[in-house]
Amino acid sequence: MKKHLRTTRIARIFLHMDRAFLSTVRAGSPCDWKPDMTSMWIGPDETLTVGQIGFLLEKHQTMKGWQRHELRDVPAHTNQSNEPRLHGWCGTYNDLATHARGMVRVERVAKNGRAYVRELDGAELVAALDELGYPELAP
Repeated sequence: MKKHLRTTRIARIFLHMDRAFLSTVRAGSPCDWKPDMTSMWIGPDETLTVGQIGFLLEKHQTMKGWQRHELRDVPAHTNQSNEPRLHGWCGTYNDLATHARGMVRVERVAKNGRAYVRELDGAELVAALDELGYPELAP
């Protein structure tokens, strides 16, 4: 398991250095840095409710090896141009990287406050972006 975490950290470092290393990595390998996120557990966060829709942000520290996910009403913005993003890296400050991971709906909330979220796509995504005031982010 440690080798997988180490490989993932190295891949993320290459990503931040704008190297072409990741384009040669096959999907599903231990070096695959981009999660195939259609649904996942996040939290715990006692403010999340079933049916809630929001922008999923991932924050992680490469050197310490932790990551957190949070649901927001506004998308992540890049740290240089301050542009809203639906997907992708938004910036790093003091080894704290922020990534936009799309728009999700809370499907279930566990007793401990963790929430099971599902990524929106298609017409559902377009409608949700329009409702929250970000129709320009629609694919």
